[in-house]
Amino acid sequence: MKRFKIICWVLIAAGLGLAIAGMGVYGFDFNAMAADFRGEHHFVVGYATPETTPTSVRINIRSQNVIVRTGDDFRIDYHMNVHYSTVTNRMDGDEWVFEKSRRWAFSLFDAQPSHTWRVYVTIPANFNGPLVLDNRSGNMDIEGLTLENLTVNGRSGNISIRNTTVRNLTIDNRSGNVNANINTWEPNWTVANYRIDTTTRSGLVRLNGNRVGSGVQSNGTDGNIRITNRSGNINLRLT
Repeated sequence: MKRFKIICWVLIAAGLGLAIAGMGVYGFDFNAMAADFRGEHHFVVGYATPETTPTSVRINIRSQNVIVRTGDDFRIDYHMNVHYSTVTNRMDGDEWVFEKSRRWAFSLFDAQPSHTWRVYVTIPANFNGPLVLDNRSGNMDIEGLTLENLTVNGRSGNISIRNTTVRNLTIDNRSGNVNANINTWEPNWTVANYRIDTTTRSGLVRLNGNRVGSGVQSNGTDGNIRITNRSGNINLRLT
């Protein structure tokens, strides 16, 4: 019995020592300790092969809000739980492919408020596309880009595009509102220069503030805008 007590006290002392050492490593930041235990980490990455400049970009995110802006270089800033998430960052020829998905549908470590996390994407101002964004669940906020081809696919969440110049735009969303404030590809272009096709099964469609029906709004041949929304409103403005 005495030996058992000694072993217990040794284990307790060792545990306290490890705890104190851990607190020292984390600067007594208990939140950081808990996050590390759960596998939550912060990453900043660029495209996989720096010597090859991408001519196209494809980004696939699962279940996080995505914010896209212009920056000095190609960069993705994100949080991830390493226990149940996986990331693929590769060059497929001249195309940069970044995919973030879950390894498991459920995890005992999945206790973090992932819905509050953001994926920040920066694209150089001189990159003109094509850019493809896919998000299974979460909002997407895109601002300040100039792209000849932009494709945005969502399953659940709002899509907002502001002050962005595009020639060809495709948006396919299953649930959520779509707001697109687009600058025309050429300064003298108008709605008539674009072929515009907007469709929603449940919601309103507005073009430059005016309510319109689903279907083709314009038969232009210089650019294309196709927006499909299965459930939610579509608000398209061309300036």
